Amino acid sequence: MFAALVMAKQKWRIMLIAGILFHCAIALTMGFISFSLAMTAALVLYLRPVEKEFGLSFSKVAMPQFATWFRRQYRAEPQSAENVPATSSL
Repeated sequence: MFAALVMAKQKWRIMLIAGILFHCAIALTMGFISFSLAMTAALVLYLRPVEKEFGLSFSKVAMPQFATWFRRQYRAEPQSAENVPATSSL
């Protein structure tokens, strides 16, 4: 991130992509997932041009479809008494 302070603004996109890939590699190799997510969020906030809006138009289509799929996959089915495991008392 420090290098972006002295770079031209046109090169920030390259730094953003490189930083995200770097922190994803940290998450995969070292297992620091929460650290990588926090650093990726910081990179996006720092290297994203202020004059551009975040385009979240994909969420208008993707989220309702995902919600429908999720409900179908994980619908709670009632359990009968014979499917419930017995508890043992000691």
